[in-house]
Amino acid sequence: MTEGQRISLTGSFLWKVDTDELTFSEQLKRIFEFEPNAEVTLDQVAERVHLDDLPLLAEKLAQIRLGQDNLEYEIRLRMPDWPREVHAGVWPSYSA
Repeated sequence: MTEGQRISLTGSFLWKVDTDELTFSEQLKRIFEFEPNAEVTLDQVAERVHLDDLPLLAEKLAQIRLGQDNLEYEIRLRMPDWPREVHAGVWPSYSA
Protein backbone atom coordinates (compact mmCIF):
# COMPACT_ATOMS: atom_id res chain seq x y z
CA MET A 1 0.00 0.00 0.00
CA THR A 2 2.85 2.39 0.77
CA GLU A 3 4.23 2.18 -2.77
CA GLY A 4 0.77 2.63 -4.31
CA GLN A 5 0.15 5.75 -2.22
CA ARG A 6 3.53 7.18 -3.23
CA ILE A 7 2.90 6.62 -6.93
CA SER A 8 -0.67 7.94 -6.88
CA LEU A 9 0.14 10.85 -4.52
CA THR A 10 -2.52 9.71 -2.07
CA GLY A 11 -2.34 9.13 1.64
CA SER A 12 -4.45 7.76 4.42
CA PHE A 13 -4.98 8.42 8.09
CA LEU A 14 -6.65 6.99 11.15
CA TRP A 15 -8.37 9.34 13.57
CA LYS A 16 -9.43 8.04 16.97
CA VAL A 17 -12.19 10.56 17.55
CA ASP A 18 -12.55 9.93 21.28
CA THR A 19 -8.85 10.72 21.95
CA ASP A 20 -8.07 12.90 18.88
CA GLU A 21 -5.11 10.61 18.15
CA LEU A 22 -4.06 10.78 14.49
CA THR A 23 -1.97 8.29 12.56
CA PHE A 24 -0.85 9.49 9.13
CA SER A 25 0.58 7.27 6.42
CA GLU A 26 4.09 8.07 5.23
CA GLN A 27 2.75 9.58 2.01
CA LEU A 28 0.19 11.77 3.79
CA LYS A 29 3.00 13.12 5.98
CA ARG A 30 4.88 13.98 2.77
CA ILE A 31 1.81 15.72 1.31
CA PHE A 32 1.39 17.81 4.47
CA GLU A 33 5.18 18.24 4.76
CA PHE A 34 5.34 16.77 8.25
CA GLU A 35 8.49 15.08 9.47
CA PRO A 36 8.43 11.29 8.87
CA ASN A 37 8.62 10.37 12.58
CA ALA A 38 6.51 13.24 13.90
CA GLU A 39 3.25 12.68 15.72
CA VAL A 40 0.51 14.64 13.97
CA THR A 41 -2.21 16.59 15.80
CA LEU A 42 -5.44 18.20 14.61
CA ASP A 43 -3.92 21.59 15.45
CA GLN A 44 -1.00 20.89 13.10
CA VAL A 45 -3.39 19.87 10.35
CA ALA A 46 -5.42 23.07 10.87
CA GLU A 47 -2.23 25.14 10.61
CA ARG A 48 -1.75 23.78 7.08
CA VAL A 49 -5.34 24.43 5.94
CA HIS A 50 -6.06 27.55 3.88
CA LEU A 51 -7.64 30.20 6.11
CA ASP A 52 -10.77 30.35 3.94
CA ASP A 53 -11.24 26.58 4.38
CA LEU A 54 -10.91 26.46 8.18
CA PRO A 55 -14.69 26.83 8.72
CA LEU A 56 -15.29 23.87 6.40
CA LEU A 57 -12.74 21.77 8.27
CA ALA A 58 -14.34 22.69 11.60
CA GLU A 59 -17.79 21.81 10.22
CA LYS A 60 -16.62 18.40 8.98
CA LEU A 61 -14.84 17.59 12.24
CA ALA A 62 -18.02 18.47 14.14
CA GLN A 63 -20.14 16.28 11.85
CA ILE A 64 -17.81 13.35 12.39
CA ARG A 65 -17.87 13.86 16.16
CA LEU A 66 -21.69 13.70 15.96
CA GLY A 67 -21.46 10.33 14.24
CA GLN A 68 -22.01 11.34 10.64
CA ASP A 69 -19.94 9.36 8.21
CA ASN A 70 -19.21 8.84 4.53
CA LEU A 71 -18.29 12.50 4.15
CA GLU A 72 -16.27 13.76 1.23
CA TYR A 73 -14.91 17.27 0.86
CA GLU A 74 -12.01 19.24 -0.57
CA ILE A 75 -9.78 21.65 1.29
CA ARG A 76 -6.80 23.71 0.24
CA LEU A 77 -3.50 23.51 2.04
CA ARG A 78 -1.19 26.48 2.39
CA MET A 79 2.28 25.15 1.97
CA PRO A 80 5.59 27.00 1.97
CA ASP A 81 6.47 25.92 -1.57
CA TRP A 82 3.09 25.81 -3.36
CA PRO A 83 -0.60 25.50 -2.50
CA ARG A 84 -2.20 22.07 -2.63
CA GLU A 85 -5.77 20.89 -2.82
CA VAL A 86 -6.72 17.79 -0.86
CA HIS A 87 -9.76 15.62 -1.45
CA ALA A 88 -10.75 13.98 1.84
CA GLY A 89 -13.05 11.04 2.29
CA VAL A 90 -14.18 9.83 5.70
CA TRP A 91 -15.33 6.27 6.11
CA PRO A 92 -15.37 5.25 9.76
CA SER A 93 -14.16 1.93 11.03
CA TYR A 94 -15.47 0.75 14.34
CA SER A 95 -13.62 -1.63 16.62
CA ALA A 96 -15.33 -3.94 19.08
